[in-house]
Amino acid sequence: MYSLCIQLYHACDQDVFSFCLMKYTVLQFCDFYTATMTFWVTILAMGGLPDQAKSLLHMVGAVGVALAIEYDRTGVFTFLVPAVIGIFVLLSSWVSS
Repeated sequence: MYSLCIQLYHACDQDVFSFCLMKYTVLQFCDFYTATMTFWVTILAMGGLPDQAKSLLHMVGAVGVALAIEYDRTGVFTFLVPAVIGIFVLLSSWVSS
């Protein structure tokens, strides 16, 4: 799904020949959202957390990332905050185990 979203987003982003299946903003949101979520999910998978904690963090992360990207798609903190929180959770789980 991630690669399809990127391909549609960049096909719509061309200057010479543009092909858009959806509104550009929807494709842009999908591109930024999936890129950030792949990082978030990978970091949590590496942590070795219990299933309930991992599930909770996945849901909180999905909603939080969606809100952050809708608020400011190209802002540094949109990508920095999930990265820092994810790395903190990862290192905490490694230290505590």
